Amino acid sequence: MRVWTDGTQVFPTASRPLHEQYRVWLERQTGLAASIPRGRDPEADQYAPLISVVVTSVDRSSRSTIATVESLQRQQYLNWELIVVCSSAVGETDLPFRGDSLGVDRQVVRFVAVGAEHHDHLARGILASSGEFIWCMSNGDRLVPHALSSVVEMLNEKSDADLLYCDEDRGSEDEACTVPFFKPSWSPELLLSMNYLSYTAVFRRTFLHDIVISSQGSGVLYLYDYILVSAEKTKKIVHIPKVLYHSRGDSSGRADGEKAALERSLRRRNVHGLVEEVRQG
Repeated sequence: MRVWTDGTQVFPTASRPLHEQYRVWLERQTGLAASIPRGRDPEADQYAPLISVVVTSVDRSSRSTIATVESLQRQQYLNWELIVVCSSAVGETDLPFRGDSLGVDRQVVRFVAVGAEHHDHLARGILASSGEFIWCMSNGDRLVPHALSSVVEMLNEKSDADLLYCDEDRGSEDEACTVPFFKPSWSPELLLSMNYLSYTAVFRRTFLHDIVISSQGSGVLYLYDYILVSAEKTKKIVHIPKVLYHSRGDSSGRADGEKAALERSLRRRNVHGLVEEVRQG
């Protein structure tokens, strides 16, 4: 029988709270991944694409942005760029970090200023990206150190993938992420019930650019829109069964937008249906 101790008492493993069991499990997984040297030359991989990370809705008071940027600094895989989409009223020097603060010449930080009259921040960030793959992150969320290297590892196995996604966990901004979300293999049926990919989705840039450009003039679109359109256009969707994304779990303001995205998807598919939100509890 396996046991654990808090230093004073010995307990059976099963008596440890679930969130504590998950924390220990995650530390072990992260420790195994940390054995891979940071800064490995991308050329050591057969296929080592540039990955663009797009972060939107950044403002001068956002301390959460620092957590996102620092998680990129810790990446084992170095061939990435960061696209920061912010209000044109916010200058680069007003942000809680500077582009040159990353201190690694091979990494690039670019700022996309958006006027108050524009609301398509995500689309503008996507179109400004130059990487072969794009990961759209929510401001304040974090990647584990082996997140990008895990994506590239999968791409070396599934080089034709148009869309990849991973597992994630959730917690508040000031607390550890202790609520894991282990996802199934690709399930188009589940996607029509919930946006289970969300910010863990990684898109092939040429594929996503075509979707964004063809959707111009359709109003403000959400990440869920792009995921749903992707599901309509490709079957090359790959699940990475690893917890690579730490989410703050803040979904406020997304429900109405995602409901509208799903309604648009049903119309495109010529499906007559009613979208209703089912709240937990």
